[in-house]
Amino acid sequence: MKICVADDEKEVRHSIVMKLTESHPYANVFDVGYGYEALEQIKLIRPELVFMDIRMPELDGLEMLANVMNALPKTKVIMLTGYNHFEYAKKAVHFGASDYLLKPADVDEIKQLVHLTYDRLTQQLGIELNGALGTTMIEGLFYRNITYWFDDRVRKSIIFEDEVVHAETHGKAICGFECQGQRVLIVAVEPSYSGGSFRDSGELTRLWPVEWKTWQTKRFFDKDFLYRGRFRLNADSAGGLRLGVVRAVKTADREKLNEDLSLWIQELQSLQANVVREECAKLVSLLDSDLTEGQTFNILEYGPKETWLREVERYATWQELRTWLQEWVMKRFEQLHPVTVPRGSADWFEKALSLLELRADMDITLESLAEEVGVHPVTLSRMFKQQTGLSFVRYLTRKRMEKAKRILISSDQPIAKLAESLGYQDHRYFTSLFKNEWGMTPGDYRKQHGSSIGEK
Repeated sequence: MKICVADDEKEVRHSIVMKLTESHPYANVFDVGYGYEALEQIKLIRPELVFMDIRMPELDGLEMLANVMNALPKTKVIMLTGYNHFEYAKKAVHFGASDYLLKPADVDEIKQLVHLTYDRLTQQLGIELNGALGTTMIEGLFYRNITYWFDDRVRKSIIFEDEVVHAETHGKAICGFECQGQRVLIVAVEPSYSGGSFRDSGELTRLWPVEWKTWQTKRFFDKDFLYRGRFRLNADSAGGLRLGVVRAVKTADREKLNEDLSLWIQELQSLQANVVREECAKLVSLLDSDLTEGQTFNILEYGPKETWLREVERYATWQELRTWLQEWVMKRFEQLHPVTVPRGSADWFEKALSLLELRADMDITLESLAEEVGVHPVTLSRMFKQQTGLSFVRYLTRKRMEKAKRILISSDQPIAKLAESLGYQDHRYFTSLFKNEWGMTPGDYRKQHGSSIGEK
């Protein structure tokens, strides 16, 4: 808190400055002299409180009061007066002074007026802060360096305390509060500060929704998520991919579903958390209602979206929501397209597994295998997922990688030739698949378990 003392008597000024410093050691107290020089100093300092003599040469108390109130309307002015000027002091209060003191000023009266002024300022700060934050509910509001709040020359920023906050930052805190369990600081920052900042409550009104949603999104995606700039609010691209997921479910195309669902999820990671939740609720709502009714999918709002939005909001992080969503979509796919097992299915499926075991090195496809065992490719695909928990492609890849291990430890066949024999013309792609399956490259596996010859 900044306090200025203006009086034409030097001894009076020094006495008041000393009393203020002793009773309020954390306040910044300024002896500004008197007259026009005092007025200029007050305008430069922009104090929250001024103790001002009512009768001074050059510029008397009423003139200085009028100038101060015009330039700094939020500054509180306490008039100092002798007994003979009592009525004059009351008139000054009428013109905007907050109060008056009779000389010689009593230390207890000074303390009381400073505390009263501080309480008024904190109340005013609270009103302005709540007004700027709009409908955001805050609690536990506390104050520190309130002087920065009322100085529009000072840049201020919003800091969330789950981020790295240094002691120096705490030292520049103006106030703080809790919002949905998160501690938030409003701090004074240097002119070179590169983040979002504001100078008055009007600018805070515009900045707060952006900073709050950005922080929610960063927390939602967790610390492992690579944060690049601002998250987008426009979900048009995600909306198009969402409809692709719906069409894949409708047409029972599991492979297309896996592809479109992966692309859609990837797109969501560039959006703000609230937009991500909206998108998830739309997808689940659509799959839960309109799909089963055979309706078209070119609408933007779907039936029970609000109900599903409440369900989606139960998941605090993107990892939790993504896991639930993927499981829900695949389960819904199975509900809408249950596998109808034909008679003798055990026989033809066992035959399909045997053929894969014998011919995993050939360029075999789902369609060619289905033709050999006499079933539709969709039926065979569903049976693979139901019986093995893996897609046909994933099952085939695993069998090939198992065969690759056996060959690596039992022969010196070059890895490029080995990859080609298993149906992979690009040996680098083969190496990538092998490493994903077993945690090491084919060359490293051969070094640990077999021959070291033929690694190229």
